[in-house]
Amino acid sequence: MKYFWIYESAPSSSLKYCAIVDPPVHFPDKVKEIGNGDQSFNEGNSKYTYAYPILQLYELSEAIPLNILKEMYQFSPPQGFAYCARYPALDTYLKNNAQWREVF
Repeated sequence: MKYFWIYESAPSSSLKYCAIVDPPVHFPDKVKEIGNGDQSFNEGNSKYTYAYPILQLYELSEAIPLNILKEMYQFSPPQGFAYCARYPALDTYLKNNAQWREVF
């Protein structure tokens, strides 16, 4: 099972979501058209060539603000992505102690 921790830059500046995803779809393969950008991806009108179908989305009961991420976990939000292995204490906390609610 693959998952993405999602940092929301605005308006909250906090780590807020977890997405459980399927393996990536590589264009010209198609994704199911259920969300924003799916049609554009399928038609080749996107700058992206990979898409990760989201199976489930969870929201943290209490988002982790930027100052806590920096102070406790030495995490500075990337402009794109970062691997969880770079932040093992944060990853462990999110997996074992954080409380989540299912969005879908």
